[in-house]
Amino acid sequence: MKKYIASEFCTSMRSLMRSWCYVREDFAVKFEELYETGFFDENGPAEHIWETKSKFVLKVPVAENKFAVYKSYRRISKPAKFILRPSPCGFEAENYQLIKKCGIPVPELSAVGDVRRNFRLKTAFLVTEFAENFRDGRDFLSGGIRNGDKELKDEFICGHLELLARCHDAGILHRGFTPANLLYKLRSAPDEKGRQLELMWIDVASCRRRPMFLLNSMCLQDLEQLFSYFDFSQEEKQKFTAFYRSCRQR
Repeated sequence: MKKYIASEFCTSMRSLMRSWCYVREDFAVKFEELYETGFFDENGPAEHIWETKSKFVLKVPVAENKFAVYKSYRRISKPAKFILRPSPCGFEAENYQLIKKCGIPVPELSAVGDVRRNFRLKTAFLVTEFAENFRDGRDFLSGGIRNGDKELKDEFICGHLELLARCHDAGILHRGFTPANLLYKLRSAPDEKGRQLELMWIDVASCRRRPMFLLNSMCLQDLEQLFSYFDFSQEEKQKFTAFYRSCRQR
């Protein structure tokens, strides 16, 4: 396996033919320690926070009151699809870097890698910092703990639409713009613009670059995806769409 230890991930590290691994420089020692002690194993001591038939996600302790998120594929569906193509984790690592450069808050990428045999993808993994004290947007859905707080709900929606406008202006279509992937945290005091929430994005694996002429004809799909989870009136949808349009620069 080709291993890179560097301060930042770049796509030239990613291989489409052989096993490879990138580890952030200041995480390298801890990465080896966690690997050796079994914290990246599916049945190891780390806390399970999410799983599907093909992958699992662990909350891994890295220091006192500090955690990382480890995502791994236990099996790859249709591995032939990834011959000479990046793995889902390879795509997501690139997306984290692209979105971070847009000024959108995301967890720090700590490690990523693939295991391939005879060009075929066997498994892939990704490690990011854990978004401590953040909660996801399902709190604002019907039955959620903050659904009745219209002021915070509007700030949550508008804040993430402003970030989405930055993403679209950079030529990136989100394709997974759902409340579960949009995080918030209450500030101890409002900032200079009166905003009560800090925002963050996670799980950006589905984001894809698109030519601007295509993106501008597809960008409303991201808004419609988000709106489908809420019981907004047509008037509210128009208000939020107008706000998004006012944030677009291109």
